[in-house]
Amino acid sequence: MHFLSKHKIYPMPKNILITDTVASNIKFVKILIEELGKKNFNFSLASSNKQNGLSGFFKQQEKKIVKFFFGPNLDGNNYLNYASFLTALIPLLLINFFNLAYLKFKKRIDTIICLGLNDKIIITPLARILGIKVLWLELPPINIEARSFWLIKFMSRFANIAVFNSYNKALLGRAGINEDSVTILQPGININQFKFQENIFSTLAHAEQTQKKFFSIGTIVDLDQQEKIESLFQAVKKCLTIISNMQIIIIGEGKEKKNLMWLAKKMEIESLVWFVGEQAHLRKWLDGLDIYAVTTEQLKINDLLTTLEAMAAELPVIGQYEAGLEDAIFDEKSGSLLKFDDSEMLAQKIIKLHQDKHYRERLGKAGRERVEKYFNSAKMLEQLEKML
Repeated sequence: MHFLSKHKIYPMPKNILITDTVASNIKFVKILIEELGKKNFNFSLASSNKQNGLSGFFKQQEKKIVKFFFGPNLDGNNYLNYASFLTALIPLLLINFFNLAYLKFKKRIDTIICLGLNDKIIITPLARILGIKVLWLELPPINIEARSFWLIKFMSRFANIAVFNSYNKALLGRAGINEDSVTILQPGININQFKFQENIFSTLAHAEQTQKKFFSIGTIVDLDQQEKIESLFQAVKKCLTIISNMQIIIIGEGKEKKNLMWLAKKMEIESLVWFVGEQAHLRKWLDGLDIYAVTTEQLKINDLLTTLEAMAAELPVIGQYEAGLEDAIFDEKSGSLLKFDDSEMLAQKIIKLHQDKHYRERLGKAGRERVEKYFNSAKMLEQLEKML
């Protein structure tokens, strides 16, 4: 549909409602909203929590926030929350029906994007009744073990579903969701937006003429969640007899940081390990590395994007099998995939990358080419526009 203004025809704005009961992956969702906002999409937020990340973002952008009631949080496996939610489900459906009907007829809402378990269960059937299109963004990791997943499986027949890799599509299929309703929306980055900036580690890594070159392995990880950093430590220690000038750069913060520092000391590699905290400008750190290791056990969307950034920086990337990286990394072609639990195999891979510079460069260049071709942000946004 279009409207006429001063003899020019403009497309009618697309009015999108985002429902929000999740606290993670906010950064990625903000990027989507900002980019689609430049393309004639208007966003409103349905939220039960004024303190969450998206609410603050919508206030800053002076966008509309509508109070909805989604009940106790179902993201975990808390039995009391689950029982309370089921008890309150009918009242929640009735209350939110009137909120949604108002937005449908007064604010001309065309499509609803659901992010969390609660909003998918409550909003999807109401939108179906009101004739509003529903898109679920299944941001990784996907928890098919949640007590409420049987409700998700039932409601999924009334929604279009977007996942961010083929691994998660297969995961939903094995859980009983019709894969015909699931579309893979490949995540994308703008590889031209990063500029090289010098730091102490890139200086150490590249100043070959003035001092001994360090061989640097880096990882970017949320230190509050499960990770494979211990396996990386074990592999690096095994490499020391062959690669004496190694260092590990760990970017990220979290409650496990102190435990990992203690582990490095216990393994007598503390002088090789640098914990540099969270960093706003990741590209300057990536440019100082020789290898990038994906050490997160349960990948979030931000972990996928960071991996793509490492590939765009022409770094050889080592990741795990069956973790959601298979679309981006073809083993031995655009990176390496292996089992991180096998520290011996990981050590052998690091040694091979150290000894064979041409192999390192080939994987790095192939990784960048793959990102440029299949994982650019323009392509991701174009595909998402079509889904909306």
